Amino acid sequence: MVTAEGSIHLDRLARLVANGFGLSRVATSRREAILRHLPPGLRRESFEPVVWPAARVPEAWTGYRRPPEGVECPPEEIPLREFVNAMVGVSRAAAGAERRDLYREVLAVFEWKRRIAGVTERLDVALDLSVRTARLRFEGELVVVR
Repeated sequence: MVTAEGSIHLDRLARLVANGFGLSRVATSRREAILRHLPPGLRRESFEPVVWPAARVPEAWTGYRRPPEGVECPPEEIPLREFVNAMVGVSRAAAGAERRDLYREVLAVFEWKRRIAGVTERLDVALDLSVRTARLRFEGELVVVR
């Protein structure tokens, strides 16, 4: 499942596995039981509960995935690296963008029609990560690609 998803938040992974066994609700104890069986070769993010296939290097990955038509994925289940990569793509295409415009375009990338709960905070964390990892930088009020 991790190979098919690419990177995946551990909560989503546990829920998908449980759903595969006909379970619609995932209590904390069940989540922990499922996640105890993760293959040892998976790559784990150091800053959020996300795992990657062993063959993919998170720091080198520059993609992001749009949700399937009609599916609204909660922002906390989208790996920060995907938000960062989308921000880099938007900033590159626009030759820089102000924060609010950048966020609006990233919302469109992930097909959110409106600001949903938690998304601004998640985008703030992603923007901070993009600056700390030297993917983006501020040039006055503009966010630009390094």
